[in-house]
Amino acid sequence: MLCWMSPLMRQKSISIVFVWKISVRIVKDVCVVQEVASIKDSYRKKAKMTTEVLNSMENVKCNEVAGVMYAFPRVALPKQAIEAAKVSTNQKHYPDLGSDTTDTSMKFLPRLICSSLTTFRRETMVNEKIMVFLASQVMMGIISTGITEGKGRAGVMSPIPGYSMYQARLLQHNTHQIFYLLDEDNNWGLNMSKLKKKLGGARPYCLPRALVLINPGNPKGQVLTYEDIQEVIKFCAREKLVLFADEVYQDNVYAEGAQFHSCKKVLRDLGAEYSGFQLISLHSSAKGYTGECGLRGGYIELVGFNDQLRSRVKTYLSARSCPSTIGQVIMGLTYNHPKPGDESYVKFSKEVTSIKDSYRKKAKMTTEVLNSMENVKCNEVAGAMYAFPRIKLPKKAIEAAKAKEMPPDEFYCWQALEKTGIYMIPGHVFDMKGSGNNNFYYRITILPSEETFAPMFERLRIFHQEFMAQFKDTN
Repeated sequence: MLCWMSPLMRQKSISIVFVWKISVRIVKDVCVVQEVASIKDSYRKKAKMTTEVLNSMENVKCNEVAGVMYAFPRVALPKQAIEAAKVSTNQKHYPDLGSDTTDTSMKFLPRLICSSLTTFRRETMVNEKIMVFLASQVMMGIISTGITEGKGRAGVMSPIPGYSMYQARLLQHNTHQIFYLLDEDNNWGLNMSKLKKKLGGARPYCLPRALVLINPGNPKGQVLTYEDIQEVIKFCAREKLVLFADEVYQDNVYAEGAQFHSCKKVLRDLGAEYSGFQLISLHSSAKGYTGECGLRGGYIELVGFNDQLRSRVKTYLSARSCPSTIGQVIMGLTYNHPKPGDESYVKFSKEVTSIKDSYRKKAKMTTEVLNSMENVKCNEVAGAMYAFPRIKLPKKAIEAAKAKEMPPDEFYCWQALEKTGIYMIPGHVFDMKGSGNNNFYYRITILPSEETFAPMFERLRIFHQEFMAQFKDTN
């Protein structure tokens, strides 16, 4: 390429190329130096922050992080935490997390749960059986008749609106679903006459075996009264139904005057006449103030089941192997919390109170904001973690939903998600598919932190206002 140039021109061209390469190298070197300096500055800031934060924590002392990439703080643990750790690492209690346990649970867990129920709920454990596992899966197998077609297959009464997992499990076992509608105008309470009518109408098609009761309610957020539970127990006793009590939200009660009453306690109060009553109650570590939703642990308590029936349940469980060991450990920690007189009890109690107070504030705000919105009616969020408002949608919105081949409630929820980032579950998921006067439903949670809660509902309020204006009926 340079053959036509004079020697002087060729020399100048080579010099220019050489200088350009040196310049590029210098620029690269400068960038590398700047990047290294930036990385070191970042480490320096993080080292300083680490030292400050650790030393601001109770019972923690940390020397300055002067180099390397680590801090090595000293922490003074409460005696109770040390004792709990000793129990946790004792092979008689917790095995390695990768190990199998017995089919129902680690052997010490039922005793721990029974002791806690006796101490904190004042329930007398009379020959009951505690089993630890994912109970919604197992319960549907327990009540099965073994017949999958015709009048002989099992029938289970479940609430509408109700938790969709039960419907899924009933379908899995080909169980006849007997839906009973809760009374929205009575705070999603029970209507016993309609309950009896529903049961009678189902008998020609199945063999009714059980009734599912969710208290506090999901997705409704209602809390049943003592009298409500009494009536349900009496109804099940007359109709020879096993009562399956889903009580996973028992620690989530917010409304003034509302109180959780366990079915077991109400049953015992009814006296010896109901000594043969069969109850399966469920609790979980995934809800309440612990809220470890990703670490699924739960238990069922069998009441009124004889040894033969318990043996059959255990045989059924054996086919499913042991429950998750991590879930079992979480249940153990949930029921082995600090007690009055323990070193860390005051701190534990303060934290639990703070969590419950926060839920209470958010439940109240949710009810107030939803009821302030046009064409929205919501019962008080008395418990659990959800509101389930009714919304009257304009005809234009319903038509727009049909054009997109979507249920109207789902159309509204998708619009809200796209405009606000708020995820709500349409009511038809809970078998509330809309009623007269264009009424539909959706579920919304009260879980977000207080800092994000007010801005979230402000976005929802603005969206709803714009949605109703956009699809406003002209006539």
